Amino acid sequence: MLYLECYPLDSKLKPLSFFVYKAEVIEPRGAVLKSVLNSAVRRLNHSTGYGAGYFACADENFVYTRKEVAPEHLSCDYRGAGKTYIYRLLPQGEKLLPFAHADIYAAYFKQRVTLKLLSKRFMNKRTKKEEAFYFLRDGHLLSKFLLDPQKGIWVEKISPENIQLLRQYDFQFDIRTDGSGYLCLNTRSQYESTETLYDMIKKNTGRTESVLQMKVKYDCPLLGPMWGTIVPQSESTDKDFSKSTTAYLFDYFRKKYGSTRRTEAFLATIPQDDYVVFMRKNNTDTAFAVLSSLLRPSMTQEYVAGRDAGFLKSIGILTKRKMNVRLQLDKHFLEDIGVLPDSDGVKVSPYPTKAIDLGYQEKRLTPPELVIGGGRVISCEPKAKNAIFGPSGYFSPAPILDNHLRIGLVCTDTFDADTFIRKLGPYLKMPKSYKPVVFHDFGTKKDLTSSLMEIRDRNFDVLIVAMPDDGFVGYNLYNEMKNCLAELGIPSQMLNLHTAKRIIGGDPYSAMNIVMGCLGKLGGIPYVIREMPGNVDLFVGLDVGTLRTGTHYPGCSVCLDAHGGVMGCYQPLLPQPGEKINEQTLEKIFNTILLKFEEKNHRCVRSMVIHRDGFSNENLEWYDRYFHQNNIDYTLVEVRKSGALRLADNRIQGNNPNIGSVLYRGDSEAILVTTSPIGKMGAPAPIHLFKVAGALDIETITKQTVVYNFKQPLHQTELRPARL
Repeated sequence: MLYLECYPLDSKLKPLSFFVYKAEVIEPRGAVLKSVLNSAVRRLNHSTGYGAGYFACADENFVYTRKEVAPEHLSCDYRGAGKTYIYRLLPQGEKLLPFAHADIYAAYFKQRVTLKLLSKRFMNKRTKKEEAFYFLRDGHLLSKFLLDPQKGIWVEKISPENIQLLRQYDFQFDIRTDGSGYLCLNTRSQYESTETLYDMIKKNTGRTESVLQMKVKYDCPLLGPMWGTIVPQSESTDKDFSKSTTAYLFDYFRKKYGSTRRTEAFLATIPQDDYVVFMRKNNTDTAFAVLSSLLRPSMTQEYVAGRDAGFLKSIGILTKRKMNVRLQLDKHFLEDIGVLPDSDGVKVSPYPTKAIDLGYQEKRLTPPELVIGGGRVISCEPKAKNAIFGPSGYFSPAPILDNHLRIGLVCTDTFDADTFIRKLGPYLKMPKSYKPVVFHDFGTKKDLTSSLMEIRDRNFDVLIVAMPDDGFVGYNLYNEMKNCLAELGIPSQMLNLHTAKRIIGGDPYSAMNIVMGCLGKLGGIPYVIREMPGNVDLFVGLDVGTLRTGTHYPGCSVCLDAHGGVMGCYQPLLPQPGEKINEQTLEKIFNTILLKFEEKNHRCVRSMVIHRDGFSNENLEWYDRYFHQNNIDYTLVEVRKSGALRLADNRIQGNNPNIGSVLYRGDSEAILVTTSPIGKMGAPAPIHLFKVAGALDIETITKQTVVYNFKQPLHQTELRPARL
């Protein structure tokens, strides 16, 4: 039985009284805009502190609070989208709020619980001081204390490179109209530098150039988070450098946010000798002056791996947690919450909720059957690779010149290249005497580009690159190598030294994976799907990429036929604002796809499934009209890869759910497990599917999704599930 990482309240809440204020725009006249209403709430909470508790209802022009609004806060202005709005709040009196206002109650209890958690104190064994267990950052609740699942104790993890591991607690309440409710919880790992740029510059005797080109996070509690890159002063957008002083930036904050208690408390945390640096905001051409104490290095997992791969490996037990470990931490968190504030004794139950109690139906989908050479049918299991490399062979072999594969190998000078290639030989059907051309030493970025240009001139069929485990040789080798190889048109197969050593040691499955990757990139097709549910000709993935703030590039991320054949992708270079793909671009995308299908199959598309990444904001009438004109049956599905609650199989043991585990609710919603960390640490993150339009039922849609996740159509390198 499946359970959701969602916890019920142990009893019903009682209605609470709120002061109600109607929001009204004075100038320009008109309806209250959502952005203006949200601005009113932000300003009220900023001027009176986080604990004040002002909430706006998205569907109504009202502000709710448990405290009366002071007269000086009843009118204000809001600047946005090049306009200035002047608005006021009109008192409507104190009212007992029904639970139909579920979003207000959910926001209120989240805020009250957050305040309660922020008051928890904990004795830090490292510093021998009592400290706050939780803290707020960018609106998220975090803690630097992590539960070690093996020792059962709370620990801190800081690397010699001043990288600290944090635990982020994302939670929200789901309040029902009868006063019952649930707390939905998701915990994740974050990384943070214990040093600001101020600390780093001070170590370098005040040389601000020591942090140039560093990727940073701007961490200002008044403005919210921003990410960017440190650039020279000459690249600043504002050439009035009199504004580039600490004193000027202090005055800027006071003018923008007022000399409130909160503003002054914030400014008191900034060193008087702070340094001014210039940051270019990500995806924009805007560069501006900022205080260095408000900046920290941007801590992505890639950055951490490059700076301290050993640290990343040592904390694996804390970052990659199976469901039973996640549920164990959840219980500690719920104990910290205890009784909900203003709830008359209501607590959150420590036991996760049965999926069926939230209206879901549970099923288990089976993996697909595959067809290899000679029409032989095999199961979708790792051991089935033996059949692919046996007498039956590939469904469609790679077109190799003179039946002889020319391989280049890039590796370190200590790598046993001859043994490595000899172990791959039986699966590549290469003579035992074959000697690869080996290139040693990755060098600098400039050396790398020069070496790869030389490699291109040698006309290899494929280049195998055995990289250091952390992929870092003074720069990110994987990214640089992939970018250069793509530009030079060289097919490549990357692997780390850990995998290479397994192959040298005789692991057949690792060797098969690498060979399938090589042959797949040369046009070989090891297997195809035997039968696709739903009688569909074509699967199309739609997404929108952001190259700069406010500018989006829509495109077809991948296009597949019913047997898993890749038909390529299409990216029209038509920038547009927002996440909604305009109709002109949609028509260009689908016209191209239909023509490619007709060229390849010598017939027209009869049916199509469209997977829209995230939310489908496009006009459904356009889809209906376009596909009706082309005599095509279509189904549109939203695929949300984040936000779905994690699942546990068995409440007591908290096992990871199996791949293909699915929950259905109604005829248009499903939560589907598409990954399986079998033999690895971690718990699968399910995807959320929503059928938006079309004739296919939601069960058929999930079966198709599982088939493609087992097949891994883009590379066809492994018989194990991939992330959608």
